[in-house]
Amino acid sequence: RGYLDPVLGNDMYTAVPLQTGIFYRQSRDEDSGELTSAVLEDGEERMGDVWGGFMQWRDDRGDDLDGESYADAIDQYWDNCGWTDDESLQFLNLVEDVMETEYTADSSQLGVREVNFFPPGYTIMSHYTGVPGMGFGNVAAKYAEPFEDDISLNSKVTEINSVGFMDGSGDTVVKYEKNGEIEEIKAKTVLVTASLGVLKAGTIDFVPTMPEWKQEVINEMGFGTVNKCIMSWDDDDALVWPADKLWFLLMTP
Repeated sequence: RGYLDPVLGNDMYTAVPLQTGIFYRQSRDEDSGELTSAVLEDGEERMGDVWGGFMQWRDDRGDDLDGESYADAIDQYWDNCGWTDDESLQFLNLVEDVMETEYTADSSQLGVREVNFFPPGYTIMSHYTGVPGMGFGNVAAKYAEPFEDDISLNSKVTEINSVGFMDGSGDTVVKYEKNGEIEEIKAKTVLVTASLGVLKAGTIDFVPTMPEWKQEVINEMGFGTVNKCIMSWDDDDALVWPADKLWFLLMTP
């Protein structure tokens, strides 16, 4: 107990890495062939010009881009601009990579009119709670501690019936199976955080059934995997990233 107190009490916030990060550019020496990295002094300004330009182009196209993915739209934007600047293209690719990490999906699967990714001035205020040696399971356990007596583990939800709540005659009824017995509870509000796989399989009966459009989205939606690795060094002099920055991003040739 108390192992997360320093984390939960930290007032430091972080925003999207594309806005707060420091940009590095990796290049290959023509003579030696070695790769070198250097800070892009105008990285933030270049990001605003390149990605801000794409966002403006997207908005100007309006309905013409309906049904198009970010991958297709970026290709069209690049062709229309007629740029020959490799560094600007690298910035666009960098944004695509961050977007794919954020949504665990390829940019070809993200609708350019449906997802408003990183518009100029956009920030996210959130705690950065990754702690080496802790894991997010311990973070969840810390937050759940005050509610331990009310949490029922190894309980499979089988039905969520909200008819009574919708017609004003009662509450929402949740049925679940525990130790081979079917039990139920009533609530005014039910928050469903089941995995996409569970929703696809239809193992939870929703009464009334979900709207057809919502079930169609669930059935068609994909998901991917993102692996995050935490590395640490005992010797500060051996650090390979800037110690005073929360985020840094690298563009490669």
